[in-house]
Amino acid sequence: MRIRKDVICSFRSKEETLRFSIQDLQDLVPVYSDPRTTKITRPQDLWEAFEQPNLQLFACIDAAKMPNILEVLAAEGIQHACLFSGKEAEDYGAVAPWIAEIPPNERILDKLFSVNPEMSALWQFDGAIFFQSTANFDGMRSHLRRLTKVPRVDNKSVFFRFWDPLVAHWYFSEIADWPDRLSSLLVSRHATVSRIIVPRGTTKSARIFDLSMPAGHIPSSRSLRLEERDLKILRDLQWFRLEHDLCAWMTRFDPVRFRGFDQARLARISKHAIREGRAFGLRYQEEFAYLLYVMTFLGGWFHRAPQFSCFSELFADPSDERFTNLTREFPDRHKKFFGHLGDPSVQMKHLQSWTEKIIAEAGSWDKLDAGHLNMMSTEIARRLGWGEEQYRIVEADAAASARDSGILDDRGIRLHHIIWMTLGPYFLHDPLYPWAEEKYVEASKKPDAIFKVASYGHRRLTRTISLQRFFANA
Repeated sequence: MRIRKDVICSFRSKEETLRFSIQDLQDLVPVYSDPRTTKITRPQDLWEAFEQPNLQLFACIDAAKMPNILEVLAAEGIQHACLFSGKEAEDYGAVAPWIAEIPPNERILDKLFSVNPEMSALWQFDGAIFFQSTANFDGMRSHLRRLTKVPRVDNKSVFFRFWDPLVAHWYFSEIADWPDRLSSLLVSRHATVSRIIVPRGTTKSARIFDLSMPAGHIPSSRSLRLEERDLKILRDLQWFRLEHDLCAWMTRFDPVRFRGFDQARLARISKHAIREGRAFGLRYQEEFAYLLYVMTFLGGWFHRAPQFSCFSELFADPSDERFTNLTREFPDRHKKFFGHLGDPSVQMKHLQSWTEKIIAEAGSWDKLDAGHLNMMSTEIARRLGWGEEQYRIVEADAAASARDSGILDDRGIRLHHIIWMTLGPYFLHDPLYPWAEEKYVEASKKPDAIFKVASYGHRRLTRTISLQRFFANA
């Protein structure tokens, strides 16, 4: 497990009213019970966050995500109650938020965070957040009940889904510099929330929010009312949710390719696709996912390369039929543009074998001369089915990109062109290939840096192809 010390931050109001600090826990692992022994492994740092002296731990649980949780709580003798009341509780109790007082033992936490099929609710479905307070159960329930349905500035009441881990992670982070909101949200006559813990099993992480109050702070008498700033934060939540969904989509879409990407790298790719998609005016999740899909073929910056205009214009289509047109047109245009490429994975294996022969002849990547590099670029262009004019356009664009990146020698520019043809344009700044930029920056001698990028990329491709063969034969 890894704690991100660098993200710990605090915010103070000018009047020093409240302070809110944030800490991230990463690389969390679920509770595991070894069937051969009585040993149980737990995410220790998270457990330490739960165990705060003089503070009671409460879970706010989404029954809609964990349909069996009420039976589990009842079986364990855990005090719990719905945050809705009356007719709303009768009508929506099965999908409503519930508060549960977590006793000072690990039994219920073990169940909530376990990967065992009968106890996987929280870890698998991200169905709860945790509060710590000196309040008793009734006080904490009263405090949270006042937050479930709140008025907006136009006096219309809406459900405020603070109990959803995704909403909590985003919203609480965005109000960290808003003392008045912290006061109305976390401090009342019923209870004061000292800490909020938001675990997210899907990202193997947890975010911890700590509230510090100066002595003598008077609880706010104002109930929560969503102002324009709140509403903007909640509207922007759609992009954070989309980032989360795209990260999950990548690991499902191509588990072999994204095998070595941690959550931070996946998030960087998602943010990139969302930023570029918004510039195109994309509106729907399917459109953003398809943009990312195209990026996996052409590179994360294909839309900035003039020779790929036939693809980028598909995303500039403002009509309501954009997604339908994308799915129909892209495969045909890709096939036409890349000639007789055929199955990309098969062609990549052929190119890999052919490249290894050239490398063996030269001795190593950094010993490739102009003749070797010309052979490589010509063969790649031939396999792509590019004519002379198309080849020259790409060569000129790649050369300009190389010089912009500080690659000025002829051999480096030629090799940059070769990698451009296989990875896509501007690969040194492409989140789909984070290792390229990292290896280039790490190199002590910049004239040789691009050769280190090529060498590492070739080894990585070899491992990827080996994994593809393994999973294909499994």
